[in-house]
Amino acid sequence: MKLAIASDNDAAVAMHFGRCQGFTIATIEDGRLVDREWIPNRVTHHMAHGHAHDHGHGHDHGHGHSHAGIMEVLGGCELVVGGGMGWRLREDFSAAGIETVITDLPTVEEVLLAVQEQRLVSTGSGCAAH
Repeated sequence: MKLAIASDNDAAVAMHFGRCQGFTIATIEDGRLVDREWIPNRVTHHMAHGHAHDHGHGHDHGHGHSHAGIMEVLGGCELVVGGGMGWRLREDFSAAGIETVITDLPTVEEVLLAVQEQRLVSTGSGCAAH
């Protein structure tokens, strides 16, 4: 299974998927981690255009909500994990057949271990800003 974890530093799980600084991309096979890399976030609008600040996230700020770039970058993943994620992005992932998990686990290592042990569950809480 290939998965992506929203992370700012390949250590802590990012609390807002669209504002993360990057993604830990991992492959787990037969309960073992076989590959792992961290790639910078150059695709979500908040980071690609320097909008890492909180701007209330109204949907009339001129940026629309196309998730094509993130879907392309993470499209090979079967699972994406973050501390929070807007409903539109969750719907886009679902439509693409990609499972989403909102987690309260604070570290990438804990998420990877939970996936390896098949005990990762979603809090389902989404993102308060959305």
